[in-house]
Amino acid sequence: MQVKLGSDIILNMCKTNDATSVVPTSWQSGEIAAKPMTPLPHAIGENIGSPAVPSRSGVDTQSLSVSADSFISTASAEKLSSSEPQAALSSVSETPQSVHPQSAIFANNADASTLAMLRNDSMTEPTIAPVTEGGRSSDISKSDASSRTVHSPSWRDGHVRSLIPGVGLSTFAIKMIGLVLMVVDHVHQMFSAFGAPAWLDWFGRPVATLFFFVSVIGFSHTRSKRTYVWRLYACMVLMALLTNVVQIVIPTDNVQLTNNIFRDLFIGTLFMTGLDQFEAAAHGERTKHILFGVFLFVLPFILSVIPIVLSDQVASGSMPGLVLAAIMAFTPCILLAENTLMVLIVPFMYLFRNNRWLQCAAIAACAVVYAVKGMTQWMMIFAVIPILLYDGRKGRGDKYFFYVFYPAHIVILYLVSAAL
Repeated sequence: MQVKLGSDIILNMCKTNDATSVVPTSWQSGEIAAKPMTPLPHAIGENIGSPAVPSRSGVDTQSLSVSADSFISTASAEKLSSSEPQAALSSVSETPQSVHPQSAIFANNADASTLAMLRNDSMTEPTIAPVTEGGRSSDISKSDASSRTVHSPSWRDGHVRSLIPGVGLSTFAIKMIGLVLMVVDHVHQMFSAFGAPAWLDWFGRPVATLFFFVSVIGFSHTRSKRTYVWRLYACMVLMALLTNVVQIVIPTDNVQLTNNIFRDLFIGTLFMTGLDQFEAAAHGERTKHILFGVFLFVLPFILSVIPIVLSDQVASGSMPGLVLAAIMAFTPCILLAENTLMVLIVPFMYLFRNNRWLQCAAIAACAVVYAVKGMTQWMMIFAVIPILLYDGRKGRGDKYFFYVFYPAHIVILYLVSAAL
């Protein structure tokens, strides 16, 4: 059997190479005849399983030991006229950049010692340009780029820093702080008729602000904003129906359930989506995006007319109260939000999402308004402490724990209050 690239071709290419030939260590201990030269893969010659044969010109191939580097560099310099060697060289040049050319020749047949000798220890893998928030690098293929989700640096690499070195809070930690304060507040709500001190209510004043802040972070980094919005809407409806059913089945005069933070959060996401539409208007279809953004902003206010109109019919007896409660369960009107107009702070926090000082300034401005009105809600200002300690980490990903814990603890506290 005859190898396509015989030793006569190899000899002609080696005449122009003055570099010292490299002999693999596994070949130095004996004659080449004792251990046949490892045949080249199909990119160089087509007879893969055949042993090396002497050339027709009578040159002793046993005296030839050419390294992979000299073979490739010499073959490129000679520009062989033969079509088959040219095809062989072109196949070598088409080796992917991420694979070293030397490894491409000997990867199939050479032993471990040969690979260790031929591989350059200083060789590093080619760097891939990172995916940026403003666009994708041209060095990344479309299939690879499409499989990646773009997140802002603050969510992944801790680009956001806590304002106190060495002390930082993740979004999970902020949620847990909010949950603890919320439970204390709801203990006051459920048991105030039994003498629960009024100062327990103070602990709950920063809670809504913390949840708004976490919602802004979640909405900014979620893989699907549409899914995020619809999930909050589903929780809003289920929470409203749950509280209505519980109060119908187990009525009590001790407490009236109006708790539904999901309504506030859903309305907040409507406002944030509206801001996204305003930003999208700069990239085309200006009128469409602006009109849709305005619609999302005014929708919670328009829907607030419904309970005002229907409540008169309930008072006159022309409509059962249960019908109105069922309609309101599906209606995201800001009038029925647990924190009413305080939800308007959400679009400001989202607008200033890249500047926590401005976020805290918006919170402080809202707190001043409540302080002027003589309401304890001014204590929401204390929410800026964990917000300023936020260090950009997500923390644990138990997001569904909060969706379950909120209605569960409301129902449990209500049942205990009703049983007293």
